[in-house]
Amino acid sequence: MNCRPTASSFFNVITQVALACWIVGLLGCGSNGPSRIALSGKATRGGQPIRQGSITLTPNPGQKGVAANTSITNGVYRFTSEDGPSPGAYRAIIQEVVTKEEILKRPSVSGIPATQWELEVKVPESGSTSVDFAVD
Repeated sequence: MNCRPTASSFFNVITQVALACWIVGLLGCGSNGPSRIALSGKATRGGQPIRQGSITLTPNPGQKGVAANTSITNGVYRFTSEDGPSPGAYRAIIQEVVTKEEILKRPSVSGIPATQWELEVKVPESGSTSVDFAVD
């Protein structure tokens, strides 16, 4: 019994492996997930730019979409098309980072000045990709 592979059997194996890789490559060329939107704008508190903070967008209950988070610097935030939200209705959580001195200077409700706010926002499918957030 001869167990040595022949050139034709080796060629068949190589052909089958190449064909399998090509099929897997074609199947993998689809979308990598939900579409994301580049979104940017201003974030202000009492009409003044939020010096430092963050914005977190989470889809409203029952809504499809992806959560997104970015920083605020000198009143400006920016999501890219790689890390931004997908179109839809979101709950926005705006957080401001403040020093102890800044907190003590602010008027407070129940003794604790606000440094976090929740808003509703609609991320458009197309058109303007600028949304400003203004909190008190």
